[in-house]
Amino acid sequence: MAVIEGVSVVPMGRQVGPVLATGIEEPAAGAVSETHTHHLVVRGWTVGKRQALEGVTAVADGRRIGRTAVGLPTPELGGRFPKAGPWKAAAGFALTIDTLGLGPDLEIRLRATIGGDPVARIGVIRGRRRPLAPPYEPVLRALLVTSIGRTGTTLLMRMLAAHPAVVAYRRHPYEARAAKYWFHLLKSLARPVDPTVRVGRPNEFHLDPTVAGNPLATAAFAAYPEAARWAGDGYLDDLAAFCLRSIDGWYGQVGLAQGQPNPVYWAEKSFPDGYAALARELYPGGKEIILVRDFRDMWTSMRAYNERRGFGDFGRALVGTDEGWLEELRNGAIRLYETAQKRGEAARIVRYEDLVADPGATLAGLLGYLELDAAPAAVAAMVDAAGAEIPELRDHRTSASVDASLGRWKRDLAPAEQAMVRIAFDDVLPTFGYDPNA
Repeated sequence: MAVIEGVSVVPMGRQVGPVLATGIEEPAAGAVSETHTHHLVVRGWTVGKRQALEGVTAVADGRRIGRTAVGLPTPELGGRFPKAGPWKAAAGFALTIDTLGLGPDLEIRLRATIGGDPVARIGVIRGRRRPLAPPYEPVLRALLVTSIGRTGTTLLMRMLAAHPAVVAYRRHPYEARAAKYWFHLLKSLARPVDPTVRVGRPNEFHLDPTVAGNPLATAAFAAYPEAARWAGDGYLDDLAAFCLRSIDGWYGQVGLAQGQPNPVYWAEKSFPDGYAALARELYPGGKEIILVRDFRDMWTSMRAYNERRGFGDFGRALVGTDEGWLEELRNGAIRLYETAQKRGEAARIVRYEDLVADPGATLAGLLGYLELDAAPAAVAAMVDAAGAEIPELRDHRTSASVDASLGRWKRDLAPAEQAMVRIAFDDVLPTFGYDPNA
């Protein structure tokens, strides 16, 4: 049975800028093919005008999903590009792309890079992937609380965890992501790895103490078609069943320890990333709360939190400037909106401002969405749980009160910084019902 069907390629061919030409040889352009595994093998070449291209990255759903170096032998390019430098003889690449965590409709964009920065588009690969079909029906349903950070997720998790039908590990900051651990295990056992490192070699992977991928699922390892078909026909489905069974087992024991013998959901914080997408695939009946906040206040809170703790959390350490950080967060906010649009009735957007202004009404609406007991006593217990003071909250908070957390960007940021956050977020805010000028 095919796992990825209707695979097609649109190559870019001739280029502008520092790239002379690129090509994709596998999958073949102009043909429609299929694969029996959850990964795609891509082979091609890219020739620079004045220097060698260093790498190739694969991008889907707004994030990088794979990368490899350029340097495989390409002697056949000598006659095609006689004016190119000697690097044309080693301009090939081979990349194995893991599609777990992507949606069923694949659109993967390949880009050539120099110094890690994209300099040219190589082409687009499209196809449709069959979802995993694990031979196990989970007992518990998934409840994701999805955000990009500092939007009140800890507050909401404390509230949800107080309901007898929602099991979450009741320890601040409510970030024991047990389900994500097993999702990560599944992805790690399935993910193709770089064959140039020890863990990516079929004969030496055991000498590396890390568990970082499957050395038998790389472009450099030519498995027999029958072996590849076996992996696609049930191996990952069986792994997924083990992971689902483990999630049920762990959260079942947590529920018993917390006096919740009959939970309906497990709940975890999540980000709009591949792990959340995998959770949606494995739990088609799951629910998702997308928690947002005026993104200008969110960024102000993130910065204050980082200054207090002395490190660059929420992605700050990965970029060189505040402007670059804001651009990444803007992309995250857009992914939240796109997630909400794709999920439709399966997801519910909650605004932090509504949650703190009227927690009772907000929680009652959420419990209705979750099809759980929304009696006044149940709602009151959830509100009371959030109001209980614990020592850890002193380090978690970055404002003196709830009121002080609202509109803080106008008070805490300098005029130049206010302009920066408005440029980053003002056009995104209306998609979540905010008036950026209020």
